[in-house]
Amino acid sequence: MRSRPHLFDFFVLVSTLLLSTARPPFSAAQPPQAQAPAPTGGVLTVERIYSQPSLSGHLTRGIAWTPDGKKLSFFRDIPPGRAQKARSELWIMDATSGQGQLLLSAEKLETVLPAETEKTTQATGLGRRAPSQYQWAPDGSAILFQSSTALAWFDLKTETSRALLSGKETIADAKISPDGLYISFVRGHNLWLVSVSDGKQRRLTQNGTEEIREGELDWVYPEELDIKTAYWWSPDSSAVAYLEMDERKVSQYPLVNFSAYDGEAEMERYPVAGGANPVVRVLVASVKDGEPRAMDTGAETDHYIPRVDWLNDSKHLAIQRLNRQQTVLELLIADADSGKSRIALTEKDQYWINVSDDLYFFKDGKRFLWSSERSGYRHLYLYGLDGKQLAQLTKGDWEVSAIEAVDESKGLIYFTATEKSALERQLYRVALDGTGFARVTKEDGTHHVNIAPKAAAFVDTYSNSMAPPRQDLLRADGSRIAAINENKVAELAEYRLSPVEFLTVKSHDGMSLNLRALIRRKNILYSCIPTAALAPRWCSTPGGAARSYGMNCLPRRATSSSRSITGALRDAGTCSKSPSTFAWAHKKCPTSGTAPPISNRFLTLTPTASAFGAGVMVVT
Repeated sequence: MRSRPHLFDFFVLVSTLLLSTARPPFSAAQPPQAQAPAPTGGVLTVERIYSQPSLSGHLTRGIAWTPDGKKLSFFRDIPPGRAQKARSELWIMDATSGQGQLLLSAEKLETVLPAETEKTTQATGLGRRAPSQYQWAPDGSAILFQSSTALAWFDLKTETSRALLSGKETIADAKISPDGLYISFVRGHNLWLVSVSDGKQRRLTQNGTEEIREGELDWVYPEELDIKTAYWWSPDSSAVAYLEMDERKVSQYPLVNFSAYDGEAEMERYPVAGGANPVVRVLVASVKDGEPRAMDTGAETDHYIPRVDWLNDSKHLAIQRLNRQQTVLELLIADADSGKSRIALTEKDQYWINVSDDLYFFKDGKRFLWSSERSGYRHLYLYGLDGKQLAQLTKGDWEVSAIEAVDESKGLIYFTATEKSALERQLYRVALDGTGFARVTKEDGTHHVNIAPKAAAFVDTYSNSMAPPRQDLLRADGSRIAAINENKVAELAEYRLSPVEFLTVKSHDGMSLNLRALIRRKNILYSCIPTAALAPRWCSTPGGAARSYGMNCLPRRATSSSRSITGALRDAGTCSKSPSTFAWAHKKCPTSGTAPPISNRFLTLTPTASAFGAGVMVVT
């Protein structure tokens, strides 16, 4: 699943549009010190929103649990001095008491953390997700620090570090083997291993090229299927499963680096709609000899392999196979030695299958968790390894967003969901027999959680429509242990941002829709939404008749039943004579040029009649 932006960031921008109707922003001819003080608060401009420091504050970086789940580590930034650059320290917090202490000073960290020499040039594909800067060793005795070209191992007992890998070649997707003996990584389109004990390197795969990638993702898989890696260690560290991506038939597309003076470009494999996708195989390589074995994923090659997981016995793989139309998803169980596979479960949808990361195999080797949208809403199901459904664990007219953790010792599943409201994300728990359903998080809004390995505590990143995100350490019952980062932005109080409200409106086909933002200004409240299935069209022929689209504007308070309004397209519309609904429709195209499209994100419409005051209608 793709990550969602916090609501607060969007509402700061919308509030700026509202405030800008009351007074102009600063200009060169009118510097800030010459501006008369505003009785209703400061002036929030678009320039201020996109300048530093951010009005959304700053979240704590690098949050990671120790393997035993008893402590939490994170970077703490040190404000730069006059002649210094910003620096960071690594801190650790006790998950029981909330007490924090310094683990690595800024000076020590600078000598350990490999210098970053390369930056991602795009925010799509693999560039959508920044790599982690450090990982805990499985036994908690050391920390692996990494950059795009180097790996460093820091021993916590001796407080010494040593370079495992350095050079100019780019590396990616570094992982520590479950037994802590090796670090795996991708370099030169192949999988590599480096020994933690002596630093010796060797290839695990041999045939990787730009056209055939071994254990390396292309552009389309992370972008469209949100897959995060192309290889997986077996639980016993004896083998590595990986994707082989044959890109030879995939079209290439140039990506220009606009920050370079010479306009350099790199070629990216980009499958156009209807064009060839990469042909993907699943292989398993033994760590001992590296000999690959192909898993049977069927004779058809024009499909996707969106997820791969090991079962706990290290002898079997779970491979999800999705057809090209993305309407049939099959769960295959493959023998890692022979490659033979069987279909354990099949999901079908006449429109589209939404792939998730909710597959979880229990340690007993007999059951697994699965989520499905077969009821119209994503819910959790318990299955036997033979593919028979044992129980439905959640149900209702709401959806499970993601499984966050499973506490097998207590028989509890923790998951985020929309049960309280589709506008919120709350943390819940339920027992393996479907009983004990309860909400864990308390505050209304959006909660992104990071649960400890043994589910005794979790980090809660919380925000709502009027407050920047903050980070807290909470117990499994939702009670607070300590604040990690309150992220208070004092400057926001100066702007006296208008409160945000939410409404539910009906679409033209009777569907109930949530209105994302509703902002009150001078006692006038409007909500507007396009009527043509939320996909309004615009003029294509100058002077000709406009294609049909409309807008329903629902005023909470109005003093006239029929007024003319001006829209973003600068074309007059006509309100109906009903005091409760204003239907705004494009009448005629401009005689020259073409009108710009309506934005499906948001649109502001300002009433021209003084009887309506200075209200602004907002569409999202």
